[in-house]
Amino acid sequence: MEAIIYQAPLYKFLFYINHFAKDVEKKILDCGVGGKTPPLGLFHEWGFETHGIDISEEQIKLAEDFARVNGMKLNLIQGDMQELPYEDESFGFVYSYNTIFHLLKEGTRKAIAEVKRVLKKGGLFYVNFMTFEDGYYGEGKEVGKGEFVLQNDDGSERYRLFLEDHNEAKEFFEGFEIILLENRHIRLPTTWKDYEASYIDCIAKKI
Repeated sequence: MEAIIYQAPLYKFLFYINHFAKDVEKKILDCGVGGKTPPLGLFHEWGFETHGIDISEEQIKLAEDFARVNGMKLNLIQGDMQELPYEDESFGFVYSYNTIFHLLKEGTRKAIAEVKRVLKKGGLFYVNFMTFEDGYYGEGKEVGKGEFVLQNDDGSERYRLFLEDHNEAKEFFEGFEIILLENRHIRLPTTWKDYEASYIDCIAKKI
């Protein structure tokens, strides 16, 4: 079997878990878990009890195929991170990468409030936001500062949220201690050509 290659932010989160929350229960929720290489696979390998939620049935199926091929029990369900179907303080850790910026600000606040609810005291939450410097900034109809609505081919709407700076990111984290705020710029000329991604990565600890 070929080695599984996971995204670099996952290893960063493991480092912060071991440094800032090593005594917290190793039970993790991924919000936006779907895809051919679900991040939960790495946490499963490291002995975590894993759970995941994704709004897309198709993406869940891809993740379930991965889990089956690799003999992993990841506990995946379809659902919305704005209404998490889990009990209060159910998880030691929550991970949501490249997901939450598909909500507008109101939805983002609601989703992070749900994360706070299901996260144990002292647990860590890792999330990223797109910034004004991202190559997609400005596409679609702007309905609020940094909030854009785009049209899918079938006529349905999708959203993108961009934050101006770290101070705007901090506004979402009442009840958390922020232990990492980092700008990340990614350019992959062979894959993305002229597009450059720009993110604010945040790791926050529930207090």
